[in-house]
Amino acid sequence: MDELGNQNKYNILALPKWYPNKHDPQLGIFLKKHILAVAQKHNVHVLYVVGDKNLNTNFEFVNSTNGSFYETVVYFSYAECKIPPMKLAVNSIMYLLAFFLGYFRYVKKNIKPDFIHVHIFGRTSLIAYFFKVFRGLPYIVSEQSSLFITDKFSKRSFLYRMLIRLSARKANLITSVSEILKTRMINYGLKNNYFVIPNVVEVSNNIIETSKNDKIIVLTVADLYDSVKNISDVIKAVKNAVEMGYEFEYHIIGGGYDVVFLMDMAEDYQLLNKYVFFHGRQPNTFVLDFMQKIDFLITNSNYETFSVVTAEALVNGKPVISTKCGGPESFVDSKTGILIEVDNLQQLKDALITMLKTYQNYDSQEIIHSVKDKFSYQSIENQFNKVYLSLFS
Repeated sequence: MDELGNQNKYNILALPKWYPNKHDPQLGIFLKKHILAVAQKHNVHVLYVVGDKNLNTNFEFVNSTNGSFYETVVYFSYAECKIPPMKLAVNSIMYLLAFFLGYFRYVKKNIKPDFIHVHIFGRTSLIAYFFKVFRGLPYIVSEQSSLFITDKFSKRSFLYRMLIRLSARKANLITSVSEILKTRMINYGLKNNYFVIPNVVEVSNNIIETSKNDKIIVLTVADLYDSVKNISDVIKAVKNAVEMGYEFEYHIIGGGYDVVFLMDMAEDYQLLNKYVFFHGRQPNTFVLDFMQKIDFLITNSNYETFSVVTAEALVNGKPVISTKCGGPESFVDSKTGILIEVDNLQQLKDALITMLKTYQNYDSQEIIHSVKDKFSYQSIENQFNKVYLSLFS
């Protein structure tokens, strides 16, 4: 261990629970950015396994290499079955087969891992625990899901909660993207040594500080699950502002369960494609490019562990309206936007009117400098390097 700790470069097996793939190019993009930050210095091999209902073969392997960054995405034939226990059993076996085929065919050929870096608790953290027990490989877990911010974890089965707590206790350390997430995880019994490392936030090379639009452009980027993101209240606030005579466009990037419900609401209010525009799921490059066109962003979530898109708006010099939903209040203040209470429609209406009147008064450079260095690839890489070194000290 001491000899390994003196090395400048580690070989790391990254196991993300979510990762961009052919079905969803946005899935887990924030996890990939954490991994890419680490790959600036270390040799990293990502191994991600996902089911595919339309696969014509049992397994499909997609590999790519870029310098010291290796990527293996394994698709397995996802079985549909009317008997839930059988469906779970068959797909769990297929998942494990896909994982170990990917590991022995590709990972072992590229790197001999010094340790495993799990991104999000679940099957991946249990597999890492298996490797620690049988192969002596250390592992760390980076968490940023909403599972522990809400009461969802307490509603999972006793076995699931027991296994997650086990994999947390046996990890060499845990990182979380915010203090509130760290606190909630500890309260749920996930005991360990914690480090708080925020998400990576990318900065465009061509930041447009002042909008050149004929109309004010407002943006929300989110998975369209209204119980989480509460976009229906934003549409209500937009309706209120329109009725008061304000001219602007509200754009929504993202897809999800409630997209039809939200589009129907906008149509019922006679706002659809006049004041409210839906763009569906889009890759991260589309979001970053679109960010240049906006005047401000709205995040009206009921909870967030961090909120990458809120930080992305700030790092591009755009003010924000955000709820105090767990993550944004740690980096949004009166100089960068307006904070409101969760699930408070009146505060949201008032904030929207205020921002429509005052968005041009915010100093773009001041907004950028408030977050740019804090969330850069280099900053996150440095923070993970310190964590990695602590593994072998």
